[in-house]
Amino acid sequence: MFNDTIVAQATPQGLGGVSIVRVSGPKAIDIGKRLTRKSRTPKAKTPTLHSIYSRQNIKIDQALVTYFNAPHSYTGEDIIEVACHGNPLIVQEIIKTACKNGARSPNPGEFTMRSFINGKMDLIQAEAVASLIESKSLTAANISNEVLSGSLSRAIKNIKKNLIFLVSTIEYEIDISEESTTKKTTGTMYKTYKNSCLHCEKLLENYYGDDMFLIPRIVITGEPNVGKSTILNRLVGEDRAIVNSKKGTTRDSIDVHLSIGKTQAILVDTAGIRSSKDEIEIEGIKRAKGAVDKADIVIYVVTKDSNHPHFKDGKDHLFVFNKTDLYEKPKRFDKAIGVSATKNKNIHKLKRALSTLLKSREGSHRDVLITTQRQFDCIQRCLNFLKGIETFILKDHIYEPEIVSLDIREGIKELDVLLGKTTTDDILRNIFSNFCVGK
Repeated sequence: MFNDTIVAQATPQGLGGVSIVRVSGPKAIDIGKRLTRKSRTPKAKTPTLHSIYSRQNIKIDQALVTYFNAPHSYTGEDIIEVACHGNPLIVQEIIKTACKNGARSPNPGEFTMRSFINGKMDLIQAEAVASLIESKSLTAANISNEVLSGSLSRAIKNIKKNLIFLVSTIEYEIDISEESTTKKTTGTMYKTYKNSCLHCEKLLENYYGDDMFLIPRIVITGEPNVGKSTILNRLVGEDRAIVNSKKGTTRDSIDVHLSIGKTQAILVDTAGIRSSKDEIEIEGIKRAKGAVDKADIVIYVVTKDSNHPHFKDGKDHLFVFNKTDLYEKPKRFDKAIGVSATKNKNIHKLKRALSTLLKSREGSHRDVLITTQRQFDCIQRCLNFLKGIETFILKDHIYEPEIVSLDIREGIKELDVLLGKTTTDDILRNIFSNFCVGK
């Protein structure tokens, strides 16, 4: 489909040890030969050290050059990758030389679009590339890798296979068969239909929406003046929250980024929860309760005179007794982690407990997840078509087979749009415009 050649930096821009320039298209080999001043076609998938030259025959750099022959490459085309020193001046000179020899700068996501057009991946997998690049947690990266490897595509294709079986069986009866459908066949069709609806519903449940980055939210909660803000500052390693002995100092939730054991999280400090007549404090308490509802992990902080907290069902939680420098931990709080935030005592124990919880969450996600709003919408529309014929498909009989067949076909079309088989150019442009230029 593509008869031109594109070139771009495939690694982040800026100074670095190594940068990679990628050339893809029918002129890639020729451009590689001109860059290296070599006449022989390079051996595929074998990195080779070469001097790189400009069109003026000036040496630009020494770099590792790797050739990927079509169709055994990321785009399905011939690709030359130049791993040069990570100086932007060198990178730009290599790109400029490639352009003078017949390449052009790509549109955002054009490398991955070529991969999709050339049948190297379906549209779901192409979207997973963008999700993988944007992942802000190991969990999100793992999910995107699973989708990229085809887990979601296989689930969608399995639903489509079942729907095609339903359509073909119904239309065979309408157009060809002179005999009534047996109860066994009707029962099989009914079961296939119900399973297809169930699989769609499960996929829709496994959508995180705006939380696709899957960065866990850790919310610190408790009564006023138990040291929540000080604990946040200790965990973060800097003073991000105002600390004062006066009760009710924190009026609003404060979000900060936290990194523990190479795992990213959002740490939230909240207003102390108590009865109050102050309108501003009441609003702060309302927001604090809302933050707890949205939390993945809740840190309940108590001190000597605190009531025993009510732990939220379905939430991971840590129980912390603060101010051990002033008070001995009561027996009713014997399961709490004892810390002194002001003295920075035992904060490492709290960090270790948090790290353990975060790591346990990384492997707890569901097997197959949908990762974009587009995927959610297509599956939802497919399910709507299936639900629309629910009253026509019974265990022992199928009414209005023509209507049933038509709606199932519409459901199949939605799955084809999802996989990219019947996708419009507008949808493709919208998806790939969100990619970085070198990908």
